[in-house]
Amino acid sequence: MNNKTTFLIGIIGVSLFVVSSVLGGFFNALSDNTQNKALKVAKQQGSPKELDDVMAGIKRQNDEVDDILARIEKKVDLIKNDENIRDRTIAQYEMKKSRNQNRHKILIKKFGKDIGTKLIRKELFVGMTYEMLKEIKSSHDKKTSNVSNGKETIKLYYGKKKNRLGNDSYEFEVTLQDGKVTGWKDLTNVGTRSK
Repeated sequence: MNNKTTFLIGIIGVSLFVVSSVLGGFFNALSDNTQNKALKVAKQQGSPKELDDVMAGIKRQNDEVDDILARIEKKVDLIKNDENIRDRTIAQYEMKKSRNQNRHKILIKKFGKDIGTKLIRKELFVGMTYEMLKEIKSSHDKKTSNVSNGKETIKLYYGKKKNRLGNDSYEFEVTLQDGKVTGWKDLTNVGTRSK
């Protein structure tokens, strides 16, 4: 947030506070003055029913003014809250951006520029190692292993959920052979009938 915006929001906040304070004092004084005049007139005329009507009218006007001031205070609070949220969001964005830049540098240093860039983009590719896979995918939900003809095939499953029968199902499967990715499958539409 730049200084002009901060200054403008500050001026608006102070202005609303001053206006509400001045109006509050003005309406209180006006209300007291009106009430005193109404009481004098009522006493001179000696009519208590009309006095009750006048007092009820004054009370309604005071309530309306109080409602207006309450709405102004709510708007001021909303402006302050929006400013706090905006400041927090900007700070969080800057922190995340800084973390991503640091992570990108670490991945490039560790795996090289091309592979590090792919990992930052969370791209899967054939031939990536299990270590690279861990950089872009969080921990797997299920792992199966099979050894055949001296080659180990590992299947890693991600996105565990319960299907309609209450059994575990997964959204994504990655296949590794001898520690390198050989393929992957999206399991979200497996077993569905197309029309």
